Amino acid sequence: MKNKTNLCVGIVIVLIGIVILMWGSYYDEKPLMENAKSFAQALGCSIILAGIFGVVLEWKSVRDYFGKRLSEIILEDDYLKRLSKDRLRNLFLSIQRHIFDTDDVKKEGGFLDYFNRHLHGYIVQPYRENVSAEMSFTENNSGSLDVKDKISYRCRKMNGQIQEFVQVKPEKDEFLSWTYTSVTLGTGDKKFFEEYKESDLNKILENDSSLKVNIPDDLKCDNLKVEIEQHYSIKCSKLQSWQMSHPTRGFKVSISYPVTMNIDTLPLLEVRDEATITNQPGYYGITYNEWMLPQSGITWTFDK
Repeated sequence: MKNKTNLCVGIVIVLIGIVILMWGSYYDEKPLMENAKSFAQALGCSIILAGIFGVVLEWKSVRDYFGKRLSEIILEDDYLKRLSKDRLRNLFLSIQRHIFDTDDVKKEGGFLDYFNRHLHGYIVQPYRENVSAEMSFTENNSGSLDVKDKISYRCRKMNGQIQEFVQVKPEKDEFLSWTYTSVTLGTGDKKFFEEYKESDLNKILENDSSLKVNIPDDLKCDNLKVEIEQHYSIKCSKLQSWQMSHPTRGFKVSISYPVTMNIDTLPLLEVRDEATITNQPGYYGITYNEWMLPQSGITWTFDK
């Protein structure tokens, strides 16, 4: 209403100005064309001034509006910071109830309850990005498969934290032999590299333990690149799986194998329709660019 009033007043003032200019031109003794030129110049100046005045008024209104909203947001954020975790949790549940327009979401034992107890914490955990695995399987003279795999990913910080270590842990009796593993952290001059020979790896297999490499403090930076290369052998019929140990965004697997074999796979993904799969004799590939929860991944097995 106030803006409409200002607009009407402005229009009336401009019209009055035009009438005065026309009245002055009528009684002026100068030629008509010269009066018309002067009138047009004066009218143009008046319109420009009126426009500037209107913009100034409107800018003040916009500035006042956004200033008020910003103050409200700051006050709301300050209020939320003062709430306990229990009250924030209850507020979160109430918001979900209003979003879905039902009280059922707040039921104990429901999915939202499960989400809060088991999944909610992943939001502030360090995560991995652009996870990639290249695996090559070749059949040896004993009928088992020799495997060379190379895994790489980026470690991303969350809440000022990053993953503390890199770990490789075969399942019990997964490997027939384990001949080589290397771990590379970082790139360029600032890089950590460690490799492990068969004798070291056999001890890990005998003790059913894991290969664990702590990330040095000077490398605990966001977007740290990790590369793991391994050589080992498995039974042809062994069920293989690769599952995420951290929340992960972006996942790509390439598997090369003898064309005399078939591969059966089962992607363990939250939104399987988002995966791009290539499956042809001797090669299987899958790309998935969405988020993945821990224990998501892929399983596969070969048969002749």
